[in-house]
Amino acid sequence: MWPTNLENKNLLLVSGSNQDDLIINKLVDETNSTVTVFNTNTTQHSNEKVQIVNDANELRSMQFDCVWVTNDASTMSSEDIGSILAQVVQTQGFNLFWSHGKTEQIKSFRDAVFAFQRKQNDLVVLSMDPWNVFGYSGVEATWIPSTAPQKHEDLADVWTDVHMPLMWRAAVYSGATPVMSALLDAQLKLLRSLLAKEGSSYVEVGCGTAEMQSKVHSDAEFAVGVELSPMMLKLAKELHPELGSGSNHLVCANATVLDDALHKDMPSKFWETRRVVTILMNTLGILPDCIRQEVISQMIKVAGEDGAVVIGCWHNESFRVGMEEFYSVHPELCGPIDDATEVDYEKANMHVPSTGYESHWFSADELKAFVPEETHNVEMQVSGVGIFAIVTAKSRSD
Repeated sequence: MWPTNLENKNLLLVSGSNQDDLIINKLVDETNSTVTVFNTNTTQHSNEKVQIVNDANELRSMQFDCVWVTNDASTMSSEDIGSILAQVVQTQGFNLFWSHGKTEQIKSFRDAVFAFQRKQNDLVVLSMDPWNVFGYSGVEATWIPSTAPQKHEDLADVWTDVHMPLMWRAAVYSGATPVMSALLDAQLKLLRSLLAKEGSSYVEVGCGTAEMQSKVHSDAEFAVGVELSPMMLKLAKELHPELGSGSNHLVCANATVLDDALHKDMPSKFWETRRVVTILMNTLGILPDCIRQEVISQMIKVAGEDGAVVIGCWHNESFRVGMEEFYSVHPELCGPIDDATEVDYEKANMHVPSTGYESHWFSADELKAFVPEETHNVEMQVSGVGIFAIVTAKSRSD
C-alpha cells in the first residue's frame, strides 16, 4: 500500500510534465524526503534538494524506497516504461505507485511492470488527485493482480514479447537471485580461462540478450552471439551497443544449422581463430529434446580440431535447490507451479501446463552422451547449481 509515512524516504518520481513542480516541492518540504525526478524535458529544478535525471541509465546505480509514476499511462509506450523500470528495479525491490491514469490504461502495461519486480507483487493503481496523497484521504486504490505469462505454442514465439526476455534478464543476471549470481561468476571464470589462449574467439548459442558476450568480448578475437529470436537480438543491441560493431557479431540463426549460418555471416579471419563454442545456463534445458543432439553436434563442428565446446546447464543434483531458491521466488517466469503434479524431482523435469514452460536439469552422464567418445574428450565441472561439460577433440596420439 501507499506508505503511511513519507518521512525521510528516498523517492523517485517519473514525471512527464513540469506541472509536477508543486507536488515535488511539497514532497521535499513536508516529508524531508530525497527526491530524484526522471524527466527528459528539463535539466534543473528550482528546489536545490531535487535531483533531475534525464538519462534512464543513470538510475541503474541508484536505490529508491518508493517509485511514483505521475505520467498518464496513455502517453507512454511499453518500451518507455521498460526503459525506466529495467534500470531501477532489476537490482532491488521497491514499492511502485502509479497515478494520473485510468485503471484499464495501466492494466495494459501490467506485464512491463511485473517483468522487473523482484517479487511477485500486485500493482497498486492510485486513482486520485495527487494532492490527496498528503492527506491520505479520498484515495481510491485498485489492485491489479499479477498474472502468469501467456502460453506460447512455439519455442521462438516465447521471445517475440519484449517483456519475457527482460523478465528473465532481471531474474537471472541482475544479482537478484544468489544461486544464479554464484553460477554466473563461476561460468565467467571458466570462459575466461578458455579464452586466455591466444587467438581464441567466443561463440554462444542461444545468447539471448547477450549478457555473457558483453562480459567476455574483450577477451576474444571475435565474439559471436547466435540467437533464434529477432526480438532478443534487438534487445541485445539496445542493452549492449558495443556488440553491434567491429569484431562483435550478433547472428540471427537456428542452431541446428549453426555451421552454415556462421560460414554465411562471419569473415574468413574468424575461421582462422581457435573457437570456444558455448551453450549456457538453461538454454539446452528448454530446447526440445529432439534437436538437442543436432545442436551440440553443430557446436562441435564449429569448434573444430583445436577449439572447445562448453555445454553449461543446470545440474540435476541441484534441481530441488533450483525449485526452492529460483523458480519459487520468481513465479513471474513460468507461472504458478503445482509441486505435486508438475515437478518430477527424480528425473529433474518441470512442465507447467498453464504456460507451456518446460525445463530439464542435466546429469553428467546425460551430457557425456551427447559427445562422440571415440573422437572427443569430456571434462566435467560442477559449480553450485550448474554443471559444465568441456569438450575437446582428441589428439591423434590419444
